[in-house]
Amino acid sequence: MTESRRASARPWARLNPTDVMFLRLERPEWPCHYGILLVVDGRELIRGDGSVPLAQLQSILAERVSSNPRLRRRIFEPGPFLGPPLWVDDAQFDIRSHVFASAVPAPGAESDLVATALDLYERPLDRSRPLWELWLLTEMANGKVGVLLKLHHTVADGLAAIELAAALTDSGAATNTTPAPWNPLPVPSRRDLLAERLGSIRDHFRSDRSSPGPSPRPSRRSLSRTIGGFLGSGGATGFALNARVRSGRRLARVELDVASVKAVAHAHGGKINDVALALFAGGLRALLSARGALQEHTQIAAGQTVTLRRPDDPRTIDNRVGSVILHLPAGEPDVAQRLQAIIEQTSTARSAQQPTAIMTVLAALSATPLGAFYSAHQRAGNVLCTNVRGPEEPVSIFGAPVESMLPIIELVGNIAVTQIAFSYAGTLSLAITADATAFPDLRIVTSAMAHEWSVLAAGCGIAGHAEHGCWPVDEVR
Repeated sequence: MTESRRASARPWARLNPTDVMFLRLERPEWPCHYGILLVVDGRELIRGDGSVPLAQLQSILAERVSSNPRLRRRIFEPGPFLGPPLWVDDAQFDIRSHVFASAVPAPGAESDLVATALDLYERPLDRSRPLWELWLLTEMANGKVGVLLKLHHTVADGLAAIELAAALTDSGAATNTTPAPWNPLPVPSRRDLLAERLGSIRDHFRSDRSSPGPSPRPSRRSLSRTIGGFLGSGGATGFALNARVRSGRRLARVELDVASVKAVAHAHGGKINDVALALFAGGLRALLSARGALQEHTQIAAGQTVTLRRPDDPRTIDNRVGSVILHLPAGEPDVAQRLQAIIEQTSTARSAQQPTAIMTVLAALSATPLGAFYSAHQRAGNVLCTNVRGPEEPVSIFGAPVESMLPIIELVGNIAVTQIAFSYAGTLSLAITADATAFPDLRIVTSAMAHEWSVLAAGCGIAGHAEHGCWPVDEVR
């Protein structure tokens, strides 16, 4: 029996090395879960006293979770010599342990909502249960309700997380509202796990290691080059942006029109993500300048997440991501020139680098006692960037239209600021998550990004309007 057929016959699933990495690196100050904050029109949800019918909404979610088995699985650590952790059915699964409600403090403004969401986001997920939570945030002004979804990075990568989140919305819910009876499978025995482990080791040595797979193995040369880059600076010079991540987060967002960004990107021969990177580099340039840390040739080393999913891959829920290193030319004052330099890099990055190499090395490091130490002291990267396409059409949840979505991304080690370019219903949000202590001046970044967008758009004859905000609002200006 081949390894793929053997895996499909098992009543359990192993975590892959990338999954395990997020478990091993996690600390109280480094929660390794995603967050996405929705603002919905809650007029159909809110009772007269300002609360929501929590029990009724929990029942609705329970039905939707029934069609997504991963949301009812927990992590099981099998013990020495029995292989990596497993996903097993949670026989004690109770939707009430995953769906909650909390009031937003008065006056219920957007800033109060974000502050509440950030406080809830930073609380670790209980590893004895499935690794997700959904919070309904009530008592906002103007009849709004916030919905915060927390999902551990071990459960899914960015694309898979959107798939799971979409399945909880009204449009993504299964048409059959009568869930099938659920009979959780028992945790496998030590004997079964040992037999499976020995079989996997045997198959590993018998298999053609050069054959392609969902996550092709990096070459030895690529691994050697990646390790060498990790041990040095890799050409990075933006180290004023690095700081050991502590508790406390700031969020910032620049909102643009997707069609306008696409038009500007195509006018320069690039993609939407290239524009996002150029604007982020410009915002960080302004920050470094304000701190007196900008040099003429400053290069910001950005780890760019890339998907390893092929268009014909099945829509699985797991981590299939790699990473490439881009050097954002923050020393370049002209945003159009900066964009052109970034386009040249991104067009060749995947062929010049092996996206699996960085994740392979990081996963190996995280399995040792040096993993967390290296993450807190590394000098190979300054920031992280990613991009995810969200729903193209407006969606609703519990019958309430979703007006906006704001992602929150995990921070680990000394990478204290990250950007995600996230689209929803024609709006592109350049959402920035930063360590609150290291970035009291984060508003400088969003203000500069909004200005540079207007300059870049004007150069293409496009009206470049941008909405931007930063929370908490008490930072240094």
